Amino acid sequence: MTGVRTCRILFVDDEQSILDGLANSLRRHRRTWDMVFANGGRDAIAQLQSGSFDLIVSDMRMPGMDGAELMAWAKRHHPGAIRFVLSGQSASDSAERVMPLVHQYLSKPCDTAQLVGILERTWRFAGVITDCRIRDAIGRLDALPTDRPTLDGVVDALTPLPGDTRVASQRVAHSVALSAMALQLANSDYFGSGSPITSIAQAVQMIGAPRLSARVASMTVDDEQGTDAPGGLPADYFGRRAVVRATLAERFCADPAMRDAAYSAALLLRVGRAVLVRASHPRYVEAVRLKERERCRLFEAERQLFGVDNASVGAHLLGMWGLPATIVGAVAAQDGCDERPDHRELAAIVHAADVFSHTGAEAAGCDESMLDRGRVERAGLADRIPEWQRITAGALAGLGTDLSLEEAR
Repeated sequence: MTGVRTCRILFVDDEQSILDGLANSLRRHRRTWDMVFANGGRDAIAQLQSGSFDLIVSDMRMPGMDGAELMAWAKRHHPGAIRFVLSGQSASDSAERVMPLVHQYLSKPCDTAQLVGILERTWRFAGVITDCRIRDAIGRLDALPTDRPTLDGVVDALTPLPGDTRVASQRVAHSVALSAMALQLANSDYFGSGSPITSIAQAVQMIGAPRLSARVASMTVDDEQGTDAPGGLPADYFGRRAVVRATLAERFCADPAMRDAAYSAALLLRVGRAVLVRASHPRYVEAVRLKERERCRLFEAERQLFGVDNASVGAHLLGMWGLPATIVGAVAAQDGCDERPDHRELAAIVHAADVFSHTGAEAAGCDESMLDRGRVERAGLADRIPEWQRITAGALAGLGTDLSLEEAR
């Protein structure tokens, strides 16, 4: 990945000794990060009013203006800045209050090496987004919009048996928006699992029925569901097609340990396109027309018009929300960009599932013309292609046109 800007970070705490210690421990990053240290919320706002920042890292418990109030102000006035809060009150009401306002919730104590790793991973994808409108659109998102029937279906599944999340998990796993939300919460330090959560069912179980119901009730309803989306994307682009792609990716995995990550990554694969459509409409229509006029791929048209494609935008969004590196890396590696050895196999499987879900849904058999065989070969999976074709034919026949909840997984 090229073109990453210098990262400007605002660190906020009400104890000067903590700020001094943090500044000293981060000295070796001065050449790659432009760091400012603010003493308390009021000083932080003064800094934000005098210049823009890419990342804000704030303590939660501060006198005068606490972390939640600061993050609410930053969200309104600097939506493009990625917001982190550090708190030692993981079980308190204050944690519940601040979580909708921040992109990542980090528990104290958080040692310097851990904090640096989190910031570096987040900035790796965020740094390539140079268009302020796109960055602001991403930063404003609390969650991806979804439709009312999906939200109501999850709540209805939790109502009769609040302790049983199995049906709710199935319904969440069929929604791009709800799956992203569940994985974001489950991977937060609020739950303190200590290991990345890639399974949507496990995420729902960790969150629990009461908190899941409350979170679902606060999500935005997308009034455009059921109609053609701006820019020519079909209404079910992030619905049935995403679930078919995720189901195929899960079944393509020979390693059972990889299946949860494959399903989640494939389901969330095109969230960046949803963001681009919303952030740039009606300009996104130009990308569709450019694709048709020059007979290029849509991601190539995106790069020409916006300087970035949907894979990079999606990786930025999911990385900002703290989803596991395996999922973020697989999304980032699509469309011929940012392929890393540690994500190569999963990225190739997700790519193949994306191709076969498209061609297989429209014609008998699977057209390999859109398959990047070089990517599949580098992952050592070229001999699996015939098997993937058989899996696709069988899966599409079994799923049928309605793609019922029970059949999809």
